[in-house]
Amino acid sequence: MTPDLLENVTHALYTTFDHNQTVIAYVAAIIVSAALAIYKPNRFSILMLLGFIMLGFGFEYDKHIIGPLTRQTLAAVVQDPEAHTRATKVINIFFGEVLPIVFYITGWGLVFWGMIVGVKNYQTTSEKPV
Repeated sequence: MTPDLLENVTHALYTTFDHNQTVIAYVAAIIVSAALAIYKPNRFSILMLLGFIMLGFGFEYDKHIIGPLTRQTLAAVVQDPEAHTRATKVINIFFGEVLPIVFYITGWGLVFWGMIVGVKNYQTTSEKPV
């Protein structure tokens, strides 16, 4: 491998990781949570799995889905954006600001709820006599 090709491959790997590091962490957490849910299904593992799925989807929604979905919805609902400025504004706010916040809060809420359930389950099982 020539040095310039090696440098280009290294740069491509670095930029790919740099661009996707958050979703890579979410996917790793999804895999661990799914394995836990399959191995020992309980509220903790299911809540963690759902939370990380929601966070991963929210990340991808922010990066790739907002623009096309908003344009598609505006084209289907609002035929003339100049005449229906209020509807255009509502659609833009809902898809561009409300949904990303809902995905983020719901995802982390499920993860924290799962952590609370997991701690309670751990405390309950560790207090039982053997």
